[in-house]
Amino acid sequence: MDTAPAAAAAAAAAAGGVCVCTYVFAVIGVVCSAYVALSCLRFVCRLVKVYALSRPLHLYADLSKMGSWAVVTGATDGIGKQYALQLAEQGLNIVLIGRSPEKLKATESEVRMRSNVQVKTVVVDYSGGREIYDDVERELAGLEIGVLVNNVGMGYAWIFDEFLDVERDVHLRMLNVNMMSCVAMTFIVLPQVSKGGGWGGGGMRGRGEWRRVEDRGRDGGMGK
Repeated sequence: MDTAPAAAAAAAAAAGGVCVCTYVFAVIGVVCSAYVALSCLRFVCRLVKVYALSRPLHLYADLSKMGSWAVVTGATDGIGKQYALQLAEQGLNIVLIGRSPEKLKATESEVRMRSNVQVKTVVVDYSGGREIYDDVERELAGLEIGVLVNNVGMGYAWIFDEFLDVERDVHLRMLNVNMMSCVAMTFIVLPQVSKGGGWGGGGMRGRGEWRRVEDRGRDGGMGK
């Protein structure tokens, strides 16, 4: 029996299959390459827009329209310090909040050197309880605050510490710094920010709301 035609047909089918697979992979490669190229182009365009065109073309938000002051917690190092410097460069007066008077003074000097704005410092250790916020509110009273940066944070001394190896007081201080500070500072500042200017009685209204929530919790929860 002559098997040559059958073998030839099989070889042709195999070759056709290889061509189809090659075509499919080529299309996938082109699509992936185009996606990567477009993503890179979009990234470059965003960089140019943010760092080269935003100031000349006034593409950035004018935060000073929200209020003339910005409050930055944890403002003496890292991200918080950069927030303070950048906001000052946009013309906002800055309230620097931190626990180290020496670092606050150094950051204040740097802000004043780089920008012609007013600077106010508040020494606060956010690992304390809610009693610290009475002083914070007094320091912020009367300021037209438009921006609040809740930057202060605290972590474990060693990232691989086991939960039970860390003292309970450290956990409690961490809760005060990382969570209580955000809630308390927002209650103090948000009524002012939401008005878009003019402190008025906003700060006291915020603290009143805070006290009412606390009282409901003491009485047995929100449901009662």
